[in-house]
Amino acid sequence: MRTRAAATASYAKAAKLNLADEDLSLPQNLSSVSQFSSTIRDAGLPLSIGLQDGYGDQISEAITGAILIGAVGCNIEDSYPEKGFGDGMACLRSVEEAADRIRKVLDIAREKGVPDFVVNARTDVMCLKPNPEGLTREMMVEEAVKRGKAYLLAGATSIFVWEIGVGILPAEEIKILVDAFQGRLAVKLGVGKTIYQSRSWLIWVFAGSVLGQACWKLARMAFAEALFGFNRVASFGFKIFSHVGLTPNPTRTFTILGGSHHA
Repeated sequence: MRTRAAATASYAKAAKLNLADEDLSLPQNLSSVSQFSSTIRDAGLPLSIGLQDGYGDQISEAITGAILIGAVGCNIEDSYPEKGFGDGMACLRSVEEAADRIRKVLDIAREKGVPDFVVNARTDVMCLKPNPEGLTREMMVEEAVKRGKAYLLAGATSIFVWEIGVGILPAEEIKILVDAFQGRLAVKLGVGKTIYQSRSWLIWVFAGSVLGQACWKLARMAFAEALFGFNRVASFGFKIFSHVGLTPNPTRTFTILGGSHHA
């Protein structure tokens, strides 16, 4: 199947620079994409750029900069990158604020001559760990539906419901979201046993840098196992501990698949 569009992920660009995703600045993000955006344009492919939450108060600069380097769409999140996901609903912008930011993105794009700018609006409500006090899993799915519908009404093209970790949303929850958004849903593609077995109702599966992250993590684990006989991996971060008492040794660094890490 021929590639019909190209999209970038801020995680991948941050990893290239040996940064955490939330530490990737707007200039670094745009500079990284500008290195290959002309190649994508020459191939005749539309380009969408992952812009985290729109970079807070820099949202105008973010959208303008993305358009200037050839983007016709973006991925924008309703969480605060710097807050993580451990403080309940305080980690997310309100539905109203997030929807207003989507409208602002589209207004800016129209002003810059891109009236059909595409917004893949990501809601991170399913990322909140542990569940916010008083909210069941079912209530969190309902919140994702409420947010997604508001973002579509604000002009988003599709809704990306993200859940952190190596797993993916259960099929029954995806079915609820597909129905609620009339198919305008993006989800994370699992690996191994987590890949969806039935695609009869699944409109769009998002892979992005997720497969790269998974392969990267497996490669690092195998490297550590082969070199030291053990490994410790937390999330997608990586530390190899010295043999003596398994204590960290910050004085040595090595590079695996383009990322410099302490060992």
